[in-house]
Amino acid sequence: MKVSALDIITATQGLGELMGMTLPIALSFKLARLAKAIGAEAKVIYEERDKLIVKYGEKDDKGQTKVKPENLDAFNADAAVLYSQEVTLDLDPVELPATIELKPGTLVAAFPFVTFPA
Repeated sequence: MKVSALDIITATQGLGELMGMTLPIALSFKLARLAKAIGAEAKVIYEERDKLIVKYGEKDDKGQTKVKPENLDAFNADAAVLYSQEVTLDLDPVELPATIELKPGTLVAAFPFVTFPA
């Protein structure tokens, strides 16, 4: 499955909600494998984003690094490049039962990692 880095970041929230549901064991296993793979990729993406924050930022009085306002456009441009990167996962989308009840935001966040029967 090929997805963007942004798809991965967005999916971490939606999959978190799915992981909290009581589901049949086979489906739970597939979702757990998917969440593990996405989590590993998300970690790399967050690490790269943090490098950009350091590159374009400065530490505030609390010791937190924040992007300087004058660097915001350059940071956003580099972040857009980062988030548009293609990532290949050696997993297929997980088919969810048609009867599952999800919030629309969860479904949007989990797409394209989940499908429903036709």
